Amino acid sequence: MSNGYWEKRQVQNAYEVFENAEKKADEIAKAYQKASRYLQLAADQVFEKYQEKHGLTETDAMSLLNLMQDRTSLDELLAKLKADDKDESKKDLLAKLEAPAYAARLDKFRQLQIQINTIMTNVYNQELIENQRFYTNLAQESYYKSIFDIQQKADAAFEFAHVSAEKIDMLLNSRWSGKNYSERVWNNTQELAESLKEEMLVSMMTGRPDRETAEAISYKFAQGSSKARRLVRTESNYIFTEMNFESYKACGIKKYRYLATLDLRTCETHCVPLDGKIFLISERKIAENCPPMHPWCRCTVTAVTNEADIQRLQRSALDPETGKRIKIPASMTYAKWYKEYVQGKPNAELEQKKIKHVAEDRKQYKQYREVVGKDAGKTLDAFQEMKYNKPEKWKDLKDYKKYLTDHPGNTKKDYKAQKTLDRAGIKGVAKIKPDKIDTSEYTYDESHINTERSHQVSRAEAERFIKEADISLTRWNGRFVNYYSKDGATYVDVENKNIRTTFTSQEFDENTLKIREVAEKYAAKSKKNKVSAVKEGN
Repeated sequence: MSNGYWEKRQVQNAYEVFENAEKKADEIAKAYQKASRYLQLAADQVFEKYQEKHGLTETDAMSLLNLMQDRTSLDELLAKLKADDKDESKKDLLAKLEAPAYAARLDKFRQLQIQINTIMTNVYNQELIENQRFYTNLAQESYYKSIFDIQQKADAAFEFAHVSAEKIDMLLNSRWSGKNYSERVWNNTQELAESLKEEMLVSMMTGRPDRETAEAISYKFAQGSSKARRLVRTESNYIFTEMNFESYKACGIKKYRYLATLDLRTCETHCVPLDGKIFLISERKIAENCPPMHPWCRCTVTAVTNEADIQRLQRSALDPETGKRIKIPASMTYAKWYKEYVQGKPNAELEQKKIKHVAEDRKQYKQYREVVGKDAGKTLDAFQEMKYNKPEKWKDLKDYKKYLTDHPGNTKKDYKAQKTLDRAGIKGVAKIKPDKIDTSEYTYDESHINTERSHQVSRAEAERFIKEADISLTRWNGRFVNYYSKDGATYVDVENKNIRTTFTSQEFDENTLKIREVAEKYAAKSKKNKVSAVKEGN
């Protein structure tokens, strides 16, 4: 097949991407339309029907807004109106707004301003979810479709790297145009929120009836929806193009040809002059020699291969048993190819699982990082690798997070000590290097300790065991805390402020010796680390 065929095929691939982007933009537009209707209903409770206009003209209203630091603040507006006591129209408007009969309406207006924030935050969250899902699927499909095309062009089923969730995540969060897509969605929705608030103030100042206010709201939401559509279209081109380049690099292809969509809408300034030109992939620059050249850009790229490239790819597709090239029939569809060479492959399925769950995993990763810190993994990919490919480590991480959540202030050493004691059947919440309580006001159960039990331990010794303890066990929902030092143990009834019992190391039983073994293993590490830190500081 000629190069012309493959160029047309790539243009068709790009066309399908842009068509799907339009469909996704249509879905997002529904969120804007729904929000617009909701806000119009809320505004109906504030602005009167069929009233005659009063107060300022829209020109005067906008001029007044331009003098305000916060163009959305009703309180600042009232202050500005009070400051200008020479303008009769402003005095009249102020008198109406401050009239007792208007107080309830102003309260509703303030509530409306707050509602706008809530409405636009909801729109942002919906748009972000839709974008995340769409871009993730687009990135994955763009990569594999490009590999498929290259294999068919070479007529060789050569081996290739499966696209990783980490690569897609990095791509989706890259600031290729100054901001990533989630930041742009946030900016767009917040700008719309501010613009809507300004419109509400203008309606308040000019006395617009509810119908005109509804029209203004609808117009502003249409503008916001158009920005959302532009973002989806432009971001889709970027993701599609970049994943094509990833496939080219995976196949060892060094060059690409720029393909402009040539019709009456094609950009004469940026895109038409680049059509058909060949560039090194390593020298590509977005908006200079690589799409997207500008918002709404519909251009694409195609791999440039020569005979040497084709022969190299064919050699890498030899069957080790027969020595013959494994071919890709021209009649094979992408769906059949995907099932044959991607679906069911362990590495590919692992990456697909990561890709599919990247949004919820990112949220979960953040939650884990807040609790367990670096143990959640240095990156989201490391976290997902543990979650989906290392079941024992994942179970331990979940247990560790639950332990720290249930026992605020405890550490990883406490957790390890706890696990060791649990395995030994020793109950209680372990704490390495425990905080020492002040027992000066506690009673000392002399009768129980020295008469009944014959431990022959003085109060001073019992308090020393607490002071020198390097591990404690808390029991009975915090009522009892047992302190263990190398020389002895002291059990304290915190609830009743009583030193219940104490004994020396000569009376340590098997469980107590196990507790001491754990203490010396983990408390000794803490001491060693502290000494090392002091030496480094010197």
